[in-house]
Amino acid sequence: MYRSNFLERIIRLLPDGVFAIDITGNVIVWNRALEEMTGIKENDMIGKNNFEYAVPFYGFRRPMPVDYIINPDILHSEHWEIKNDCIEVETFIPLLYRSKGVWVKMTATCIVDEECNRIGAVQIVRDITEIKNRLTRLKNLFKVFEQAPVGIAILKFSGEITYCNKTFLTYTGLDRSEDKNIYEIFSQISLYEIHNGYIKEIKLNGKIFRIRAIKLNHEEIYGYAVFLTDITELRKYEEQIIIANKMEAVRKLTSTYTHEIKNMLTGIKGFILFRN
Repeated sequence: MYRSNFLERIIRLLPDGVFAIDITGNVIVWNRALEEMTGIKENDMIGKNNFEYAVPFYGFRRPMPVDYIINPDILHSEHWEIKNDCIEVETFIPLLYRSKGVWVKMTATCIVDEECNRIGAVQIVRDITEIKNRLTRLKNLFKVFEQAPVGIAILKFSGEITYCNKTFLTYTGLDRSEDKNIYEIFSQISLYEIHNGYIKEIKLNGKIFRIRAIKLNHEEIYGYAVFLTDITELRKYEEQIIIANKMEAVRKLTSTYTHEIKNMLTGIKGFILFRN
């Protein structure tokens, strides 16, 4: 009796939502986490059947993964991953937490007695909203990295490239970055310059690049992030400006000397006329 009460208390206090049905479909477990998710108290759900436990999730009676465990012939419209008598599904449930809506991972498996006879099924409902949000942010960040007009590479402290975007491959002329070392690609740079984040201009494949690195030292991420910017056109533009400025200086100088020479010639011409 003590062991049974102890196990019931554990299930009751689990952080994931847990409910179970017997072989006839009657609810026999409805823990506190599910009370918080659905707003339905345990006493109001225990003993209910005929898919009523689905109403707080979907707003109507329908089979859930636990029902498929009891009766594999039940039809369902969702993509349920079925393996080793266990069902898993990730889905968005808009009615949970007072219609706030959350992403959940539901896992269902069978309950057996001491003789391994199937006597029911249990379903675990885990809130994975934060995980989904983080994955979405990571996917968006990855898209930014992949489509960035700047070459980006992530290095180990040894210089080995663990990731680079398409722009980096295009700039360096590589078809892949696996098993490549940054110092093999850019012989002009050193570990000291990478480690200290120095900005350096290098020439590669007929182009001029500005390369800079930052040190990564956060949680499980260690190494460097390298940023490669194509400044070939910028340098050409700067050279054109320098040439234009020189030409303008020559023009002004020529104009000044021309004026002085004209003044001198005018004076000489006047003197000659006066003598004559």
